[in-house]
Amino acid sequence: MSEHKEGILSDEGVCRIEDASLKEQIAETVLKDLPEWFGLPDSTKEYVEKSRDLPFFAYYMDGNYVGFLVLKETGKHTAEIYVMGILKQYHRHGIGKKLFQEFLRYAEQKQYEFAQVKTVDEGHYEEYDRTRLFYERMGFKKLECFPTLWDEWNPCLVMVMSVKDGIRKNGLLQEIRLSDVDDTNLKTVLELEVTEKQKRFVPSPEGILARAWAHRKENAKVHIIEADRWAVGMILVYEMEEEPACYCLMEMMIDKRCQNYGYGQRALRKLIEEYAKDPKYPRMELAVDRENPAAIHTYEKAGFADSGYIDPELPQYRNLVYEFI
Repeated sequence: MSEHKEGILSDEGVCRIEDASLKEQIAETVLKDLPEWFGLPDSTKEYVEKSRDLPFFAYYMDGNYVGFLVLKETGKHTAEIYVMGILKQYHRHGIGKKLFQEFLRYAEQKQYEFAQVKTVDEGHYEEYDRTRLFYERMGFKKLECFPTLWDEWNPCLVMVMSVKDGIRKNGLLQEIRLSDVDDTNLKTVLELEVTEKQKRFVPSPEGILARAWAHRKENAKVHIIEADRWAVGMILVYEMEEEPACYCLMEMMIDKRCQNYGYGQRALRKLIEEYAKDPKYPRMELAVDRENPAAIHTYEKAGFADSGYIDPELPQYRNLVYEFI
């Protein structure tokens, strides 16, 4: 988030506005530019006035504030996008997404569990249909339509999402680290799961922990993949002293809600980095089902290569190797 000092930003980006008068000025300027969405004077006036006392995020660009988002607490566990707007000439510049990401960061920091937004139900106005599609792309789901909450011409659609899922979906989890299973994270770890399609290739968290116990004499270790403070997956590695001696990467799973955001790649690179510091063995090996191309692609992209070895008892598996030295 860009620095904000006495109404001046050092560069382009999102900032938190504290001054009530400046909030009112930004909100009024932007909403007046959007009559298709904010064409009712009394309603617009209420948005502007109430925004003065609520958490307010603005986007600064080309020497001006060109958009804003206001957060409102609607319950102890829920943060709402109370009002949001961007000057027309700056639509389709990715500003809405950046404002929403800052909303999510703030909601997570304040420990809200849910986010919600109200908009006009689909099929009534083209402008609001575009708004609804934007919120769907951000991860919101339709909860319920209240036909007369506002008025009969503007049926109110309530959309909701988990803040935790929103943080994951919008790629806001930055730091990847590998940690041990303990009393502080066991419950979260056991809630991880893969898609139905992946269950034929990857065991449950309980299954991975059981396999670690079965290989405890081979110094089996379960690494919890954490992005910031959220558990997003697991990796099981044990030591195989039979020639060719190596670390054996037995299992890796990424929670189904966290897939397609690069966590698997980053976790593998982190794992390799840790084991390469002072390796007991010169390589890390794994066996992957030939019918699991997504996993093969992930491992190969992280630097694993096909060894050419085929186990005569398990011909459907490819043997992949990462050489430390």
